[in-house]
Amino acid sequence: MRLLRLVFVTAMILSIPSMLWGQWHYQQQFFDGTGVNFNPQGSSTRARGMGNAYLALSDDAAGATWNPAGAAFMKKNQANIEFMSNASTYDVKSTLNGQNYSYDTKDNIFSSFGYVSPLRFYHRDFALGVNYYRMIDLTKEYNINFSDSAGYPIRTEKYFMDFGLDAVKLTAATQIIPELSFGINGNVYIRGFTEDYRQIYPSFDWIVGNDTAAVLFHARNKASFSGINFDFGLQGRSGGLSIGAVVSTPFKLRQEASITNAVVIPDYGEIGNIIDNTHINVDFPLGISGGAAYGIDKATIAADFSFYKFSKSRNTMHPYFADPLYQYSFDPSVPNVEVDPQWKDILQLRVGAEYLFDISSLTIPVRAGYRTDPKVYSDGTIFYFDIANQPPLLLPPGYETTYGHTEFNGDQVKGYIISLGTGMKYKTYNLDISYEYGRAERELRRRFVEVTDFVDNQFVEGQITKDEIQTIKENTSRLNLSISMSF
Repeated sequence: MRLLRLVFVTAMILSIPSMLWGQWHYQQQFFDGTGVNFNPQGSSTRARGMGNAYLALSDDAAGATWNPAGAAFMKKNQANIEFMSNASTYDVKSTLNGQNYSYDTKDNIFSSFGYVSPLRFYHRDFALGVNYYRMIDLTKEYNINFSDSAGYPIRTEKYFMDFGLDAVKLTAATQIIPELSFGINGNVYIRGFTEDYRQIYPSFDWIVGNDTAAVLFHARNKASFSGINFDFGLQGRSGGLSIGAVVSTPFKLRQEASITNAVVIPDYGEIGNIIDNTHINVDFPLGISGGAAYGIDKATIAADFSFYKFSKSRNTMHPYFADPLYQYSFDPSVPNVEVDPQWKDILQLRVGAEYLFDISSLTIPVRAGYRTDPKVYSDGTIFYFDIANQPPLLLPPGYETTYGHTEFNGDQVKGYIISLGTGMKYKTYNLDISYEYGRAERELRRRFVEVTDFVDNQFVEGQITKDEIQTIKENTSRLNLSISMSF
């Protein structure tokens, strides 16, 4: 029986690469300031119902994605599959020309599956397991018609992005002593996403014979991710108290892309350029997490924290994308340059509770949780310079480009997420359901500056002609459902 379990776990691990396929995406959207949560999270519907306060619990198949050490306390094999329905929205409101719009992140996916098997060798408890899950979901879709204050159409945009960053976690854990366990996750980051963007400017026309037609701008991007790091976890238990800690090693997430940018000319088709073999590296820093849980009879309370020093991240990309004044065509032989994304540190706090009701042969859990949702980005100001009929000019120190620059010197964007959960347990079968609702808000100020004076090709004087405040509100709405079986 022990040998059969080892064979089954090995087969699961070897079969995962053949189940997965990658798409690749243009670098811009990965640094999008709305919706990307760079605070790595685990899976588990039970954990989500408890606000993701799960580092000191995690003694189930999906829990190994939070703290691998918890797997060593499992007594039975367990398989788990999880479904996610995401219906989040983003509302954008502007004080300039009333350009307000919203877009959705609706998708329904099987977000994770996993298997953990406990083993016993030489009078010691071990566990081996594998989990595959969507760590960052990047699905977005919107259709927007922009108009000016007089109602004249400015442009139409249609956008679609699918998939995200997936993680494969290979778990090994053991009990050092009966009350203390150690575990390790080997993490392989894969997949990516596809992107399709179409934009029409009604004023940008193409004349064909006696007809005039609006020209469509079309961008298609395919990108894939790759990266490897490790989680080292400890978990200790004494009576009703459990304590957990995890250290995640730093790594570079590599993103490779194939990009097509073109205009669609009537009777001619697409005219544009294709860029292949471009890649960027995104720095993920060292992560430190800890938590505690306490159980009394049928009640459990838990609290966690996690910290990532993203302010030290330095990403690399081709100067064609990094430098707005880059004067050359894209050449894959030119080395990448380092870019400071001006990210903020992430400190997340999580609390949760669970109570179990016994009804006949069923156990019904009731769960609730709360967690902060800090982002790596902050409020900021974007400057646009109006330099009519002038060649490119050098700007004073601190300015990044002749045509504009961005200062992310505002407050860090910090949201919150509340969650509720329930389900039922019947013998060795578990059904778990959780619902998460959250909000976050970002403010971007856009200032348009008319340049009025130069000295020795240096911009020295200007006046603000327009001042716009754009507010982006993120509304998270996510339903998770999982089924697990112990045997």
